[in-house]
Amino acid sequence: MIFSRRILIPFFIITISFQLGAQDLNRRAMLGVRMSALTEEISKVSNYNGNGVHVDDVNPNGTAGKLGITKGCIIQKINGKEIMSQTDLRIAISDLRQNDDISITYFKNGETKTTKGKGISRPKESHPNANVYYDIVAYKDNVLRSILYTPKNVSNPPVVYYLQGYTCQSIEYPNRNPIKHLINNYIEAGFAVYLVEKPGMGDSKSKTHCRDINFHQELEGFKQGYKALLKKDKIDTNNIFMFGHSMGGVVAPVLAQELNPKGVITFGTVGKNWYDYMKDIFTEQQEIFGAPKDEIQENLKYNVPFITDMMIHKKSNIDILNNTTYKQYLTDNNLVESLKQGYYMGRHHKFWASLNDINIPKAWANVSSDVLVMHGEFDIQAINQKYAKVIVDLVNGNKGRGTFALLKNTDHVFLKFDSMQHNVETLNSGAYRQYMRDNYNSEVAKESIKWMQTVIN
Repeated sequence: MIFSRRILIPFFIITISFQLGAQDLNRRAMLGVRMSALTEEISKVSNYNGNGVHVDDVNPNGTAGKLGITKGCIIQKINGKEIMSQTDLRIAISDLRQNDDISITYFKNGETKTTKGKGISRPKESHPNANVYYDIVAYKDNVLRSILYTPKNVSNPPVVYYLQGYTCQSIEYPNRNPIKHLINNYIEAGFAVYLVEKPGMGDSKSKTHCRDINFHQELEGFKQGYKALLKKDKIDTNNIFMFGHSMGGVVAPVLAQELNPKGVITFGTVGKNWYDYMKDIFTEQQEIFGAPKDEIQENLKYNVPFITDMMIHKKSNIDILNNTTYKQYLTDNNLVESLKQGYYMGRHHKFWASLNDINIPKAWANVSSDVLVMHGEFDIQAINQKYAKVIVDLVNGNKGRGTFALLKNTDHVFLKFDSMQHNVETLNSGAYRQYMRDNYNSEVAKESIKWMQTVIN
């Protein structure tokens, strides 16, 4: 799910057309830097006048560390591509593999230098409580990386298939990420956990990258992942549970009505069509952030027609940019440059248009598996528990078995907060990423584990 901060902008998962051997997924290279935007203050302290990103910390065993990049450097170019932002840097290294050539131009101590070398592979995970299996999901135009964790000393375990949210990021989560904590809790309880990268993410090789695919292509990747999971001999294929997190909660019912898993768990999603949810982003979510009602109403004159043109009328980014009605709206909300490239909120405009093809209420009504719908009390992105409860009503209305659970003091990514205002203040202060590292709420795992064990028994 997503949220809109202050005014408008939302913040917030065979035959190969190219030839790859079945096990030929070369590991991504690890740049190994923690970076931040180049602020005026950093530029002044560094006596630097130019573009780039600031290096806050370096893993000495990563590619950058091996090439002499240190804390305090300002990265200007990678392989000749100018780096204007953190997004530019991520794109520049997005397909860098181990042993690929790389050059980094950087500024440090009043000098600009260029260093060259080879990409260093990201190490594979070794888990203290699980066996970790790196595999592939191969289908037309894609070879996706999959990861299966099986708890040690547990034979034929039930499995949780984690379906990630809308952003394009890898499933190889760092240890202090709340999703990784959730995975660890499931492993400790005797469950296997299975994840599949989106096209172009992680080690995957894809004709079209995640940021350029539509929703149907994303859905197909998760579907092929499920089919590959059914062939695993290390898990109990009669006890597969889908966990749809955020937009993964849209993927889950579409797949479940066809594949019929043992159970479906959702967290941080809603039971309405995405276009209707977007309108809630521009109204109810804004109220949570304290936007004045007259401001909200004034903005509705532009943002609702904008998403209507994109999602309902399926107009191109160029058509929208050329519509003078949106000129001021797009400028005020810094949307012009990303739309010129075809993107809105980090995904291609065709992704949002195709998402509107999915009848979400109908999909939930057709799910015959047991369903657990969890909602965090302070989930700004999913806005209100009543929209999660709609899912339970849809499932039960068609003789299904839906259960609702409210997670107290919990936000959209499984974090503990004292209040909704505490969450809002953390988001607005820019401290959310740091807060994320130490405030995971294990009740998310406990509630879902208890429910899964009941369903299995």
